[in-house]
Amino acid sequence: MKTLQSHMMLGSTMLFLGLMFGACSKNDTEPAMEQFGTILEVGTDGTSTIAEQTLKSAFVATAALNATEQTDLLKMQQEEKLARDVYAFLAEKFGNGVFSRISEAENRHMNAILLLLSNEGIVKADAARGLFDTKEFTDLYQSLTTKGAAGLNEANGVGALIEELDIRDLTVASGNTVNQNILMVFENLTRGSRNHLRAFNRQLTAAGLSYQPIYLTSSAFQEIVSGNMENGRQYRINTGQGSCKR
Repeated sequence: MKTLQSHMMLGSTMLFLGLMFGACSKNDTEPAMEQFGTILEVGTDGTSTIAEQTLKSAFVATAALNATEQTDLLKMQQEEKLARDVYAFLAEKFGNGVFSRISEAENRHMNAILLLLSNEGIVKADAARGLFDTKEFTDLYQSLTTKGAAGLNEANGVGALIEELDIRDLTVASGNTVNQNILMVFENLTRGSRNHLRAFNRQLTAAGLSYQPIYLTSSAFQEIVSGNMENGRQYRINTGQGSCKR
């Protein structure tokens, strides 16, 4: 009788362990359900912010950056910094909420490029307001803050100019790569810049002014400002594989 009971207990134990380890094995190999997230978050006023953690989760494995891609990323990082720094200056000058919110959004735009560079093993530090890597951006900062300080209408014109510059340069840089991560970042930054251009143009239109584009064609500008604010689209995010502690 004792021998029979022992065999029954051993069998039950083996069955339990088999079920437990079988479940772990299934969870380890079974792919996680696909999840999607929006990288570009758009406010009612058009302020467009990059969700940094979602962006980081959406990165995929790609080839190493080539020289052109790295140059373009570093340039666009400086351009987003220019926007952030100029808007921060104008927000303080006029106590204007639009400039304050868009400056914060531009900081997240710049951080998106820094995240992408970091993902590629390239460390690029931020710098204090008004400090840039090249004389070109240093001079732009000085001229744009001087022009914008003349009045709120001039400041909104400066905002529109910066955004159309961003749109032009992001479009050119997007044509220089097939890297999925770069294209994802640039697509969302371009949508954000179009939204910000619409926001500044609305301020100018409300003041009875008509903005004349510098970097975009008149037709391209009109197509943007006559359109609605653009929401970000969904991207597949990396959630990892299921796991089971043993």
